[in-house]
Parts: sequence; C-alpha cells; structure tokens
Amino acid sequence: MQGGGAGGPNYGSQQHPVLKAVEKHCEPAIFYHASRLKKRFRRWVTGFADDMSLLQNELGLPPASLHSPPQSIVQRVKDTMQTNVARYEEYFAHAGGTLNLKKCFYYLVNFVWTGTSWQYQQNQDMQIDPICITPTTLANDGIPHALDWLEANDAQRTLGSHLAPDGSIFRQMEVLQGHLKAWQQALKNINSANLQAKWLSFRNVFTAKKMYPMIGHSFSEGDLHPIQQPVDRELLHILGLNEQ
Repeated sequence: MQGGGAGGPNYGSQQHPVLKAVEKHCEPAIFYHASRLKKRFRRWVTGFADDMSLLQNELGLPPASLHSPPQSIVQRVKDTMQTNVARYEEYFAHAGGTLNLKKCFYYLVNFVWTGTSWQYQQNQDMQIDPICITPTTLANDGIPHALDWLEANDAQRTLGSHLAPDGSIFRQMEVLQGHLKAWQQALKNINSANLQAKWLSFRNVFTAKKMYPMIGHSFSEGDLHPIQQPVDRELLHILGLNEQ
C-alpha cells in the first residue's frame, strides 16, 4: 500500500474489509475516555498504512464461562489475543495479503505489587504459553510460528521511533547516538571550506533524524545533553563562531 498511486484503491479493496471483519468478529480493547471518565470507547486496531497493531485488554475480555476452569486475567487476555491475531491473519490472507510473521511481535503487559510499588511483570513469571500462529495457505500446509513476545522495556521501531510500553528511552538514545556519529563522519568527508554543505547536512539530514522520533518520548534536558553538546561544537564551527 506504500509507494504508489494505488494506495487508496488497495486500502479500500483489501485492508478496509479486513478491519471491518475484525471489528465484527474479534474482541476489542475498552478504554475509559480521558476527559469523560464515565464514558468508555472500544478500539480493535491502530495502524498507519501497512503497520497494524491489534489491541486487547482486561476490560475488553468476553465474560468468563461458568463451565470452564477458572483462569487468570493474564491467561484470558493471552487467549483472546491468540484468537484475534489468528482471525486477523486469516482475514488478511483471504483478502490477498500475507503477514510476515518474522516481523510480527507482541507485548503482554501486566503489573505486580512488590509491597512498596507496582512493577512490570517479567514474561517468564506470567507462566503462560506464547502466541503461536499457523499461516493460511492454499494447501493447508502452514507451519505453526511462535510470535516474538517482547518484554515491557524492549523498544521496537514503530513508524521511525523506538518505543517501549514502559516508556524506556535507552534504545532510542542509542539510535540518536548512532545518527550523531554518522553525521560527524559525514562532515569529515565534506571539504572543510564548504560550510554551506555542512549547514545543509545539519538542517536537512541530521535535524530530521534527530527531531522525528522525539514526539513519542519524554526526554529531559539532561537526557539530550550528550547529543546536543557535540552538535553545538560542530555548529559553532559551521557558523564561523568562536568555539570557546
């Protein structure tokens, strides 16, 4: 759906019917409205182009059966996620698409009380099996594939920003440090007298890579100081100002 003029028709003919099927046949996540706490709303999917995230939480669980053995909330959420993901994969396959299961991952976020504070529960402590999907094939010979189950502090690249459910900034800082080193190396490859080219590389290349992911994070001034300090030193030289 990206990179061509057929994005709109493709979305209308493929992805939109899939999302409508998910809305009809899958359990949603239910959230309280931020400004009207007595109001609640349902959400099944968030997405941008071909990047889709299925949502599920405790409030959206179907009623527990009186005839089934009692299960933990974590187990019930996981089982519902398993069903929703399997149905999404099947609907998407029947619409002509194919999920790249190697790029699919999920978080299962739960909290435990330590006696003094709430902490994110480690995956291994939840004592449940991972989500496993058997891809839809014409010959019904799909091989079951376990999706990557990430910890709450494991940041993954999402629309250009590395985000983790617990708000950790460490992975994003590593990425920003990499952009800084690459830009500094690029400056060394530019003629030292060509200050205009250096300025354009800062404004049009490095600044875009630095600013874009920040919208998804809450950096402090101290967090960004290791990035900004060497940038200031380079800029003073580019602008012909005294570096002292």
